[in-house]
Amino acid sequence: MVHSHLRIEHSPVGYRWLLLSRPERRNAIDLDLAQALRDALRQEETAPVVLASTDPRAFCAGADLTSGSPAPAVRQAACWRT
Repeated sequence: MVHSHLRIEHSPVGYRWLLLSRPERRNAIDLDLAQALRDALRQEETAPVVLASTDPRAFCAGADLTSGSPAPAVRQAACWRT
């Protein structure tokens, strides 16, 4: 999967790193990033997942309310049980 604000790396000891990389918005999650996270978490891999940030100022500012997508749409995209 390729997404400009989500990097997936595999560590030599078996972890899968999901790295939020949207520093201009302090990693606020828009609809595209929520869908990318959902897809990454749905992958059939047995490796443990570590979610981290590439922005030293903030892990995640929450939902990006300026992206044009209402917060409920972001929550719906992030739900992996649907």
